[in-house]
Amino acid sequence: MTASSLARIFKICLLVFGPIFLSNTSCAHRNDAIGYSEDTVSFQSSTFRLVGTLTVPDGNGPFPVAVLIHGSGPEDRDETISYKGANAECLFPGLVGKESKPFKDITHALAAHGIASLRFDKRVFTYKIAVSMRIADLSPYDEMGDVIAAVDYVRSLPAFRNSPIILIGHSQGVHFLPYVVKARPFIAGAVSMAGLARPMDTTFAEQIRNIFFHCGDSSKGELQSNYILQALYKVRQGGGTPLMGAYPKYWREAINMADSAVRNFQSLHIPLLFLQGDSDLNVSVENFRIYQSKLGPNAKMVLFPGLNHQFCTMQDPSVSNDALNVLVNWILTLEKKVH
Repeated sequence: MTASSLARIFKICLLVFGPIFLSNTSCAHRNDAIGYSEDTVSFQSSTFRLVGTLTVPDGNGPFPVAVLIHGSGPEDRDETISYKGANAECLFPGLVGKESKPFKDITHALAAHGIASLRFDKRVFTYKIAVSMRIADLSPYDEMGDVIAAVDYVRSLPAFRNSPIILIGHSQGVHFLPYVVKARPFIAGAVSMAGLARPMDTTFAEQIRNIFFHCGDSSKGELQSNYILQALYKVRQGGGTPLMGAYPKYWREAINMADSAVRNFQSLHIPLLFLQGDSDLNVSVENFRIYQSKLGPNAKMVLFPGLNHQFCTMQDPSVSNDALNVLVNWILTLEKKVH
């Protein structure tokens, strides 16, 4: 089984390179109905100019401000996922033909409750050609540097100079949270949405197997799961070849981040919120349970029945109101403690 043939089969629900993403670059506009404005902004990170959306509630402020951190893959600022092709009809029958935009849903809900936010297009989304020319050198630390640049940009704006800044990480973006907090100690709090606690290579192999089991082909699931384990074992040993579009350097560093995730969170001394859906096919509830058992009173843990990796149900592509309410209330409570 080759990496190219594996890539043709899996285009949905992959932990490392995610689902199919579409661009949704919005122009500046104002939404008076629910009281917030949005502007397209840009900031520098290394040699890349990154573009995003700054969402600010109506009023004089000061407002707490959240910086959103994507999961894996070439994601746009909204984390757009289109439920079509590949295994979508088997895995998400109630969502086929629909789109989820979880970061857009989250930021609009935050704004409606007086919380500003920045969401941005990843460098691998905006600069596909430039990144692909140096793909062998791409590192998750490059993407983490983009998050730090986003935080610094928000901090530089007069409106948010004295505002509490909250990080919201989704999927692989959760692993970046401790590193960004250590780099910028003024961060007031951090949110994990569907964060991985178990080894990435084991989880990825299980995910591949479970997709095939779920779709009725257990023998092929075992075959490809074993292929993934063998390929990533070679990466762990310092070798390996490109897999799913990523080179060994990226895989090795991403695996190391996952291996140290629990320990990294244990070293933090800021309020933490962990959110997880129990119908998540990408990151299992077992990961949530590990964090729940290992982290102390600084961490609030909330498990949502019936929600998938995008925190929506299997019928409605929008982020669940239950998840949004927990997130909003936690940030507002945090803001009161900070002030």
